Amino acid sequence: PGLWPSSFGGELAKVFWPIQPEMSDTFQWDLLPLRERDIQLAAEDHGLRPGDFLTEVASAGAYSFAASPLSLKLLFQIRFSEAKLPTTHVEMFRKGCVHLAEEHNSRRRDSTIRPRVTAQRRLLIARRIAAMSVFCGKSRISRPAAEVTPQDDTVLDASSVRGSLTKEDVSQAELQETLDCGLFTFQDEATVRWAHGAFAAFLAAEWSEKLGLSLRDLSRLVTGISGNETGVPDQVRSAAAWICELYPALQKDMLRHSPLLLLSLDGNAIDAS
Repeated sequence: PGLWPSSFGGELAKVFWPIQPEMSDTFQWDLLPLRERDIQLAAEDHGLRPGDFLTEVASAGAYSFAASPLSLKLLFQIRFSEAKLPTTHVEMFRKGCVHLAEEHNSRRRDSTIRPRVTAQRRLLIARRIAAMSVFCGKSRISRPAAEVTPQDDTVLDASSVRGSLTKEDVSQAELQETLDCGLFTFQDEATVRWAHGAFAAFLAAEWSEKLGLSLRDLSRLVTGISGNETGVPDQVRSAAAWICELYPALQKDMLRHSPLLLLSLDGNAIDAS
């Protein structure tokens, strides 16, 4: 994951097509998510029983982490240090998002040129981006250094993330460092996207938790009225499920509006009453 500098494409073209140094049409490919068989092979390489490991992954709700080499490495680290994966989805995602917010490139980690932004600071900024992405329907985020911001309703402008005109509390360097971490992946020269939609949904729910919203405000945040019926729009459905796990008291309200939503919750987080 991370950003692919546009200049790097030109440098690669010079290496692979030295006879045509002016060649500008280079191809950029995204790696597909790891398959179940890939995860099984990796588990075998780490001395684990593949079937048992996949069962733990399912129990922890960690498929979105197992699908990426970087976060799959985290699952193995947790498995060996704690003898098992987390037993709740919330615990798994909290550990996983911290891991993805850390700097894993040793050169960049040791650099004295780049700003040193802690993982916790990156998470704070990522939560804001997640809330704006999920609740405002923005699937991509413009890069701070992009020459032109795409005029597209699905793109979140980097300047909006940094704060208002009267109170900018996130610097451009901090925002760039956050968008460079494993929570995001390169989309094109002007934008990035979330590495997985599950990260955005969870962090948006955490944003609401950190903000200390009341149950009434939370209900208004994730429900909408269509005709004479109140329900949870598809756009915020995943975030609403996470909020219900973080705020069990909200589940009673969801039971009236969207009872099927509760079926997607971690069994350990459901209020049985």
